Amino acid sequence: MFQCFFLVNQIRELIKLFLSISMVRYQGCILFLIFHLEHKGHAYFLVK
Repeated sequence: MFQCFFLVNQIRELIKLFLSISMVRYQGCILFLIFHLEHKGHAYFLVK
């Protein structure tokens, strides 16, 4: 019984870790996209 609970706890921790890592990666992609779009926008305004 205790071993089963320990296993479930470990799996939950792994899922949390995976979610936090993927969220960081996802946020990084969004930040990169926003930065890229803003950079293009500035270049566009400079050309205009």
